[in-house]
Amino acid sequence: DMGPCSHDEVDYEEAAGSNFFQLFEEDEAWYLPSGDEHLKLRRLYDNNRPCDTLVVAFSSSNAHFDFDGSFSRLQAEEKLSALLVTDDEMTWFLRSTEDGGDPFGPVVKLVSDEVEYLQPKHLVTFGYCRGGYAAVRAGVALGATSIFALSPQVFIDPVERRERELPRAYFDWYLEKIKGATDTPMDSLVSVLAGECGRNTDIQVHVGAGADLDRQEVEMLEKEVQISSANHTVSIHVHAQCGHELPLDLKTSNRLYPLLMRMFVGVPEGEKPTP
Repeated sequence: DMGPCSHDEVDYEEAAGSNFFQLFEEDEAWYLPSGDEHLKLRRLYDNNRPCDTLVVAFSSSNAHFDFDGSFSRLQAEEKLSALLVTDDEMTWFLRSTEDGGDPFGPVVKLVSDEVEYLQPKHLVTFGYCRGGYAAVRAGVALGATSIFALSPQVFIDPVERRERELPRAYFDWYLEKIKGATDTPMDSLVSVLAGECGRNTDIQVHVGAGADLDRQEVEMLEKEVQISSANHTVSIHVHAQCGHELPLDLKTSNRLYPLLMRMFVGVPEGEKPTP
């Protein structure tokens, strides 16, 4: 969904002899944007109507998730209010801070301003892949009612990934570039949830049955959060016949929209959603 390869794991020796890194042959300068640079908002809500539930979805410009199609339909049929936060950079929504502040602070501030304006009764965050990582971080920071993360990365610091002996993945190249260019903390979701207090938050993590690396990471998250955090619960939902590109696989099998309905509107499993 966000690189030259879409597989969970990469054979780097094989890739070295191919055009896998063709886009990155030049040693270009790598940096973290600052503030809300390269962050974009797409608003799907009615300013003239009270906001019951606001869904904040985190995505990347090339992620395999049809935000406009799915959420426009939900808005029209269910009067759902939605906000898409898009990061054009491959930085997991991290931003540089001159004062050593929270590198996730700018995106939280951007969303917080929208939440303050809309005053929703319920706040839900949602995201896929690195947007899933962002959905958990932002959702916890903003005190979301519910958090839904599809195929998220749990550990983004390449040093920690190696220490945990996680298999190499197609996004590791980007994480290595971030690590090499800045001393910005690259906190795992385990450390974020262990350190955050506040309201109890239900975190649903959805992964494909065929995405071994995704399952390995989220199982670590579930286990360690049970030990370290009394404020949050993590539940794992595994989807058959799906891989890492979970939204695309679910959409192909006509399972994506019913899942979104259950997440955001509360249609029970097995009940037919509005056609």
